Amino acid sequence: MELTRIIHPVGQGGFYSETLRCSENEINVIYDCGGNNIITMENYLENYYPNRFNHKIDAVFISHLHDDHINGLKYLLNNYNVKFLFLPQLTQDEQLELLFYLILKNRGGDPDNYEMLTSILTENQYNETQVIRVSHSNGNDNISAEINGNDINIEEIPQEKNTINTGTKIYFKHKWLFIPYNPPVKTNKGNSFYDYFKKELIISDFSFDELPSIVRNNGLEKCKGIYRDFFGNNHNAYSMTLFSGVAEPDYRFIYYCDYCEDICFCLPHWRKRESWCSPNCLYTGDFDTQNQFDNMKSFYGPFWEKIGSIQVPHHGSRNNFCPQMYEYAHHVFISVRERNRYHHPSVNTLIGIKQMHCNLEIITESLSSMKMFHYKI
Repeated sequence: MELTRIIHPVGQGGFYSETLRCSENEINVIYDCGGNNIITMENYLENYYPNRFNHKIDAVFISHLHDDHINGLKYLLNNYNVKFLFLPQLTQDEQLELLFYLILKNRGGDPDNYEMLTSILTENQYNETQVIRVSHSNGNDNISAEINGNDINIEEIPQEKNTINTGTKIYFKHKWLFIPYNPPVKTNKGNSFYDYFKKELIISDFSFDELPSIVRNNGLEKCKGIYRDFFGNNHNAYSMTLFSGVAEPDYRFIYYCDYCEDICFCLPHWRKRESWCSPNCLYTGDFDTQNQFDNMKSFYGPFWEKIGSIQVPHHGSRNNFCPQMYEYAHHVFISVRERNRYHHPSVNTLIGIKQMHCNLEIITESLSSMKMFHYKI
């Protein structure tokens, strides 16, 4: 089996692709599809995305539905043959919070992706793409190493499959796994935002299609106040991670060093050497590691120490840094805009990752920053 992994230079967002080849079979998988803005993302997909010639994509996994992670998704779904779209399953409150936040961010106007978002949130099909939702974790679940009857073959997903459980192994040739983790629901004040929203605006039930006009009719400042009173500044309550790696967690990866001419003992922590060349990767989106790390590590249990590459969550924000996350990883990458108003990545994050003796790559919107990795497994 061969794997080609590309960390795409899209700036403040995330766009990662993998191509797996086994004998005569090949699959293409994407995690997130967003960058600095829609124009630059569409230009990149049209001119620089290597898969633009055959237009075949087997699966797209989306961490969360914020603009900087999906502003290329509509173009991708409209111009490529995308078979499956995997999304974190959202509660009614989470759906309303997401759409409300995007409208407020757009100063009351309809966000560019609003029609697509409402469609993929409520329908099981978008154009020819089958939409599959990944349920929330219960906080106590964890996965075993074995593929069982509840897991699915990425080449043979049935048409009626619209939801899967967190931890379902999506396998390719029984040799490679994609394992999504949608963290537990994060509640706020123990109340329903849907009910709070209706009460504050004195309205009855409404559809998401009506939401932009509701905001305009009630005034932007009033609606912003409702959002702040309920959520504060937190609008990264969920983000689905994805493990992509070899199906056998006990498969040993040994790093051979030209200097040592054998198994490498010149690394800072020789105990890590088994994962040093591992092709296994963890994609994180904007995952909340400071509050959810222990749950995630326990969930991925048998695979955790074999993860060789990790996407730094939330563009290197210091609020999402957890040093234990990088204990076994060798290769770490951050997707970030060269100049951004959030001051990402945080200096504290960069120092912390270096202190964990990881090889750090910062991927920006510059084409020269693109990274491609090729493994033979």
